[in-house]
Amino acid sequence: MASKKLLEAFKEFGERCESYYEISIKPDELFGDNNDDSHCREFIQEHFEKGLKKKALDFPFADEYITKGKHMHTVSLYLLGLT
Repeated sequence: MASKKLLEAFKEFGERCESYYEISIKPDELFGDNNDDSHCREFIQEHFEKGLKKKALDFPFADEYITKGKHMHTVSLYLLGLT
């Protein structure tokens, strides 16, 4: 339910919108199915890698964040910051 609301809210970005690191933002892929958390986690990873900031993900509770993090929330806040 929440993912459908997010999908509708971010449709305005369109299919060709790009992030700061020229990574395509596709709301249908980020929030459109039952793998939302996985897609959002990949989106975050891609940004840290492309921005050469992967070391920033080296923190004591990184494993817990990867398995239990609020990735959809993180990506939503990132996209809200672009508006």
